[in-house]
Amino acid sequence: MLGLTAISWVAVLVLAIVAWRLRRRAIRAELNAAHHRTIIETTSEGYWEVDSRGRVQAVNAALCQLLGRGEAALLGQPAMDFMPESDRALLAARLSGQGTLRLEVDLIRSDGHVRHTRFAITILRDDPNPPARWFAIIIDRTDRKRVESDIESILHRADQALYQAKHAGRNQVVVI
Repeated sequence: MLGLTAISWVAVLVLAIVAWRLRRRAIRAELNAAHHRTIIETTSEGYWEVDSRGRVQAVNAALCQLLGRGEAALLGQPAMDFMPESDRALLAARLSGQGTLRLEVDLIRSDGHVRHTRFAITILRDDPNPPARWFAIIIDRTDRKRVESDIESILHRADQALYQAKHAGRNQVVVI
């Protein structure tokens, strides 16, 4: 047929099979990446990726809402700019490690209000020396912190009332 030998036909067939398999693998990778992007974009928890220079590379809508800023206002900015000084030092020290870590970090909204958050950070190292890339899932704990503070205040007042009652001699207080 076109002057191709049997070996040439086999080579063409092998190349076609290899190309088909590579294309199939690429399609699977694209679907997998799209699946992960969908999860990140639709989760109610904040998400951000930070490069080895400490600059924000990706965020989701939940983080934008938490910080009161649009995506464009976050991308390319130093991640530490959205934290108080004390948390910057804590985070910088912890990022010198490897793997996954969890820590409490305050974030500063565009209106100046502070949000208490919990970071679950995964450190990605291209080489063993800092700095590293990292990403975080961020949970807003502001309401929980407020409730914990209210409970502590109530317990403190109850302790004071018990102490006063015990020492005033009005009531006998028995602790069980």
